[in-house]
Amino acid sequence: MNGEGKRADGSEIAERGDPSGLLESLERDCESRERDLAMHAGMERERLTREYDSEMLKLSKSLEMDRERAVGEERKKMEHRAAIERRKLAMNLREEFVDWIVRGAVGEFIAGNRRGYLEFLAATVAGIAAETGAPELIVRLSPAERGDEAELRRMIAGRAAAGASVEFRYEEGLSGGGLIVEDRATGLVYNHSLERIVYRNRASIRKAVLDAIAEAEAGNHE
Repeated sequence: MNGEGKRADGSEIAERGDPSGLLESLERDCESRERDLAMHAGMERERLTREYDSEMLKLSKSLEMDRERAVGEERKKMEHRAAIERRKLAMNLREEFVDWIVRGAVGEFIAGNRRGYLEFLAATVAGIAAETGAPELIVRLSPAERGDEAELRRMIAGRAAAGASVEFRYEEGLSGGGLIVEDRATGLVYNHSLERIVYRNRASIRKAVLDAIAEAEAGNHE
């Protein structure tokens, strides 16, 4: 025996007493020493067991804290992503609502105010004719306006474009309303489809719609 032992963590444990005295003691009373060694070993096992249990408890608590911290961080990330998605959804719904309002307004302008819509078409053709001085114009319209051709000719002839020759053509691509005018001589095209007009003025139209919504919501909360 070298007089030293080891703890559970590997560090050295110095035995008490003088090694040579210990040998003499063992020689004198082997049975008594065996009891002492057995008791010491038992106490050491209990100490090591307590240390092991304590370290395991600390480790378990540390792992639990790490797990809770990780879960908390992941929850925050999920809540942040959810908030972003909610804002995106709200924005998308608002834009869809604006588009729905605009489509309804355009449809009402074409069908509900037919006379005003035809006046718009005739005024557009006459304005281009007067501005360009073009002797021949090709006017593209939706097939839905085919039955209004005679009325449109009369309305255009009564304006500044009386001297212009107008050829009407009907295209499915203009089913959203409005017209496209082409100067036959130069090939220049003037796009006055309602879709194009809405696109060019979307910012101001969107603002007007959102202002109306905000005003309506404010009135509901009064």
